[in-house]
Amino acid sequence: MSHSKINPKVGMHFALVSILSLLVCSQTVLAQDNGSREISSLVQSSERSKVESETLAETISGDNGDAQKLAQEVDTGKKTQHTELPPENLASTLPASDIGAKKENAQETGCGFCIDYDFKSALNDQPAPFRNLPQNNENAADDPQPPDTSTDFRWGPAIRQSLIFLGIQHGYGLTQPKTRSALKHGAFFRDYADSVKAFRGWDDGGKFFTNYIAHPMQGSFTGFIQIQNDPKGMKQRFGKSKDYWNSRMKALAWSAAWSTQWEIGPISQSSIGNVGLYGKQGYVDLVITPTVGTALLVAEDALDRYFVESIERSTRNFWITIFSRMLLNPTRTMANLIRFKEPWYRDRPRR
Repeated sequence: MSHSKINPKVGMHFALVSILSLLVCSQTVLAQDNGSREISSLVQSSERSKVESETLAETISGDNGDAQKLAQEVDTGKKTQHTELPPENLASTLPASDIGAKKENAQETGCGFCIDYDFKSALNDQPAPFRNLPQNNENAADDPQPPDTSTDFRWGPAIRQSLIFLGIQHGYGLTQPKTRSALKHGAFFRDYADSVKAFRGWDDGGKFFTNYIAHPMQGSFTGFIQIQNDPKGMKQRFGKSKDYWNSRMKALAWSAAWSTQWEIGPISQSSIGNVGLYGKQGYVDLVITPTVGTALLVAEDALDRYFVESIERSTRNFWITIFSRMLLNPTRTMANLIRFKEPWYRDRPRR
């Protein structure tokens, strides 16, 4: 009986693709696990709120006079601007921050210790993604969960997100006949080395759109992967500050490292597909991808600050807000998707 011989080059490529697939699956599992923890946290928060509400209701029901009047007005749907309650009953049921705010209001209105009831603002008529959006809070983002106070760079998520994108690109490459053909011939390491040696000159024979538009968008996208995993960098707004530009230079370095890996790294188009053997390889992509890509990233930061934030301040329309965020920041939108966030997500409050 004859046995077919397995091409070692095919086996090597299959192993690399399998590793990328496992990394994608692990990212998905981690995202689901994080989602489960967030749901559990919301349930616990809801239970605490329910207990606090019951305690406040019992305290109010134990009062006479003004408390009974308040209950009647609530039942009839009336709006009470200022209802005076004894401070000793209210103080035990409110957080210290709320008590301080109410005392300041009491000094201004002269009504003792007051609670403001605004039924109109209590009616939540916003779509679900905006219901818990913090407003004008520099320390909060779109996510209603407590912010991560760590200032260390998140290497794990940043590497996983970059590898997911790498897997997507190689997956697309495997749909091309020339890539599949390269998997069937030659030795892996020898062809890989020959592909890297083929680098010479500036031009690689690619189209203008590919080299000067698509690759810069790729560089901007990978730069945002670095920013969204840097607790300090994600809070920076476009401007002249040293912190902002230091952050964007780190994004440039990350983009350059990713671009170099994609061109000539061990899991690159030189190793998987042997681009250098079947076409010319130039330095255009190694230079244009991170540099022009970072310029595009900075342009999106400027658009986000001066146009998107202006739109957010001028309208409360949910659809106008999310479409302006996505259309004016396309590569940031793609970076949000790679970390399993809404396309319009921001690491800043809604302005």
